[in-house]
Amino acid sequence: MNNADLNGYYDIHAPTFDGSEVRKVIYRFMPSWKDLKVLEIGCGTGRLAALFAKGGAEVTAVDYNAKSIEKAVLEYDFPNLKFRYGNYRDIATSRYDVVVMQGVLEHLDHPFEELERILDMTDTVITSSPNFLNPRGYVWMTFQYLLGVEMSMADLHFFAPWDFERFCGNKYNLDMKDADRNWGCGQGVAYDFRKRFNSATFQKKFKLEKHRIDKFLEWLDFAVLAFNQSEYCGANMVYKITRGE
Repeated sequence: MNNADLNGYYDIHAPTFDGSEVRKVIYRFMPSWKDLKVLEIGCGTGRLAALFAKGGAEVTAVDYNAKSIEKAVLEYDFPNLKFRYGNYRDIATSRYDVVVMQGVLEHLDHPFEELERILDMTDTVITSSPNFLNPRGYVWMTFQYLLGVEMSMADLHFFAPWDFERFCGNKYNLDMKDADRNWGCGQGVAYDFRKRFNSATFQKKFKLEKHRIDKFLEWLDFAVLAFNQSEYCGANMVYKITRGE
């Protein structure tokens, strides 16, 4: 599967997270959005773009899913916010103060090549992706890598903070903050896996007796309480990448 195959995916599949915590972290990564020229790539139905507009930014928000753009245009009407349908490469024609991507990079065919291209049009990128340094991630990667079970129908890549550290090297500055700890190492973990294990995709790929799944999830629900939380254990991570001086 590649990025083109994902167009329309979210028309029929709801995301695991509502994105509210990630939006807050992204927004707080800048001391002020007032008068900034902002490009959001993969804006979905426009909730994050609307936050930037309310904060005084001049926002261009792009998505290649037509239904998402239609919803965004109907929901948000600000003079400093423009929604555009299509590929950002065809729409972005100038430099921006900030380029933002919420849950986009892991869906791209060549994510870090694309990130390098995006950094040619800005000095600051703020991007978020799922994070797997937590109980949810340890279970996820066991099934994904050892058992060959597809845990996500949309994610093409699975990042860790060190992937961004390697990308930035000495060329870019990197700051990061986690979000959605309840989903990464709290009571949301077992709830999330209960949905995934009961999905048709999981059942087709890897058949397990229901009572075994239930016993495992019962154990997991209590086991996460003993996890020693770190500053990077949320189910999502937000990265701010800026050019070094």
